[in-house]
Amino acid sequence: VPCPREATATVVGLASIGDRVWLDANANGQQDAGELGLAGVKVELYASVNGQPSGDARDTITDSNGNYSFKNLPGGAYIVRVITPTGYYLTAANTGSDDTTDSDAGSDGYSGTYTLPLGTIETTVDAGLYQFASIAGTVYADTNNNGIQDNGETGIGGVTLTITGNNGLNTPVSRTITTAPDGTYSVADLVPGTYTVTETQPSSFLDGIDAVGSSGGTLGADRVSGISLASGTTATGYNFGELQPASISGLSASLPASSSR
Repeated sequence: VPCPREATATVVGLASIGDRVWLDANANGQQDAGELGLAGVKVELYASVNGQPSGDARDTITDSNGNYSFKNLPGGAYIVRVITPTGYYLTAANTGSDDTTDSDAGSDGYSGTYTLPLGTIETTVDAGLYQFASIAGTVYADTNNNGIQDNGETGIGGVTLTITGNNGLNTPVSRTITTAPDGTYSVADLVPGTYTVTETQPSSFLDGIDAVGSSGGTLGADRVSGISLASGTTATGYNFGELQPASISGLSASLPASSSR
């Protein structure tokens, strides 16, 4: 009895797609060293028909490192959607030339279409999220000119401040506000980036001692520049001290003759 010929077969596995959702601390759209993954973020997977999501979604949740994966997929075309958690915002998509480190979610949370032949393991579908930052401080009458708002030193309302800079999305920023009646100001909803706060010198006052706040910066004339705001930062203490002419006369009179300026 003749023996049958032996036959060989190649088994092709199903496809998978996924990667990482991370906190883009500087909102530059790239996974930089030290930027951590975000756990508990919902991610959906759709079939792609003519470049649009179609049908019911499969969903999963990112793990403690921000990783996710959809496995055991038949070959085909797919779209990933990241559901943005409350208080977070999507960074710019497809920045730079390295697709393994950029963010692939558009402003609506949807990626482009990924065509997966059987056996494909796609691990470049990432999404970067950030939180807004803020800058705050006070403009006040520094009666003893020590650069600190002491008890009894009142704030100055109606003073104009301008916040300028470039954020991580490569968008120039210029915002103007005025201080509240108590001299305080706060600028919220700032995308992470590097900023400058400039004070317009109030009338009836002379320039006093200003202060660099909690996120650092470089002190100049009526301005603090180089304020680096990471995701979720609340920067405080960017204060501007002002002198009234009467206060200056009082300070000069109280100085010893050898110390008068």
